[in-house]
Amino acid sequence: MQINSKDAFDYLVQLVRLDVKLNGLHAFARHFWAASGEARAFKDSRHLHALARVLEAHARFEMRDTVMNVPPSTGKTLWGQVFWPAFVWSTVDPTRRFMVTSYDNGKLHQVARQFLRLILHPLFQACYPHIKLRRSVTAEAEIETIAGGTRLAYQMGGPITSKHGDHTVLDDSNKAGDSEADFAKAVELWQYTFSMRRADPNRHSNLIIGQRLNHDDVCGIMLRAPHNYEHVCFPMRYVPNCPWDYGCSLGKLDVRTEPGELLWPERYSEETVKAIEIAMGNAQHAGAQLQQNPVPATGSYFEDAWFKEWALPLPHPGAMCIVQSWDLGFKGRGGKNSADSWVHGCLWAKHEKRYLLLDEQRGHWNYPETKRQFIAAQSRPLWGAAAVILLEDKANGPALIAECRETIDLKTHVQGVEPEGSKEVRAKRHSAKGEAGLLWLPPVEHMPSVAEFRAEIVRFPHQKANDRVDTMTQALDYLDDGMVGSIEMWREIIANA
Repeated sequence: MQINSKDAFDYLVQLVRLDVKLNGLHAFARHFWAASGEARAFKDSRHLHALARVLEAHARFEMRDTVMNVPPSTGKTLWGQVFWPAFVWSTVDPTRRFMVTSYDNGKLHQVARQFLRLILHPLFQACYPHIKLRRSVTAEAEIETIAGGTRLAYQMGGPITSKHGDHTVLDDSNKAGDSEADFAKAVELWQYTFSMRRADPNRHSNLIIGQRLNHDDVCGIMLRAPHNYEHVCFPMRYVPNCPWDYGCSLGKLDVRTEPGELLWPERYSEETVKAIEIAMGNAQHAGAQLQQNPVPATGSYFEDAWFKEWALPLPHPGAMCIVQSWDLGFKGRGGKNSADSWVHGCLWAKHEKRYLLLDEQRGHWNYPETKRQFIAAQSRPLWGAAAVILLEDKANGPALIAECRETIDLKTHVQGVEPEGSKEVRAKRHSAKGEAGLLWLPPVEHMPSVAEFRAEIVRFPHQKANDRVDTMTQALDYLDDGMVGSIEMWREIIANA
């Protein structure tokens, strides 16, 4: 039997409709990729499946307020502004009303044209003939269907009076290089203007998508109390149990397993990502836009500008007072509260009046794994040169302290430490050292996680995980002038043992 072109097209229509029905938004985007005007070939990625899951949950109003942070050019705009509204109209509810906003008016109109190309494409019209525009020529800013569905696109601060929606999408609230006043203005617009643009106050969703630019950008403010938006976070390089990811009701969406594993290697190779990181100029910019981990310029106890960076060669170990400082979590990987299950060890030194972070060890480990990692750390460069090992006498600390004294053969003295005062009091005790420029951190080549360390210290206490603050203040307590004599005493004991 000969199949003509009409039969082949009809078969394609049936295939597309069935695939979308079974596999949802991801299948929809794959089939209509070219229809949206995309010239490059579709390249799949595991994170695109996750974005589709989040957007489908918003379509069902199972997720209501969400921040979705992904690196630039990794699908957020195409999926959030083009494929998702078209998918909802065609397969969920043709009457849904979308409001889309951004700082970039030109981008809004460009993406609206992509959306129009998609829904006017012959394949889309054949698959979903019930989706018809109310007017033959529709303004890009106000697209409306005969069923009453709308897609309104206005620049932040634009004329949205009397406009309402079921789904409000904010795609990039600010641009790189904006001032603190610009970020504050965007937060004000989102909170006091768009929050009132709900067609039905009891059935509405807010979706903020973009890369992070500032600790107090719209994403950052909405993630924190009292707003507590759900968080979907995909760093360019994978960070296990990412401490700045607030999490969402869908569970863990990032299926990567190896530290540093790239988000979309089919599109962004290691060589390409390194070139982007270099072009951004510094670790702070890369940490924000690529890793979704912006460092605030001013923290509650420590400011970003206070930290210095040491360079090799370091002083001879014998010329420094070196201490290990450990904080052991209660749980292992998979604990209910991941912020409580971190194990962190760091190596600090004092040379003259400077305090130098030399290295760190960090992970979600149960007790046997913690013990293995602790023992392995003793053979890492400079760790064996420590005069004392400080173990917080809480959580799994007492068990490890007992084993160190009874069965683990260590040359370095192990000291249990009972923290004095709250975390905030301990941080305040050492804030003056930072302000005086006495705290020095390693270069990224020596400690790849230094940007994460820096961000956690500056953000404190406005985050889930604070183990790095605990170990740092514990080490600094013992490196203060009053403790140098004790350390020298232990060196003498060990030397004469």
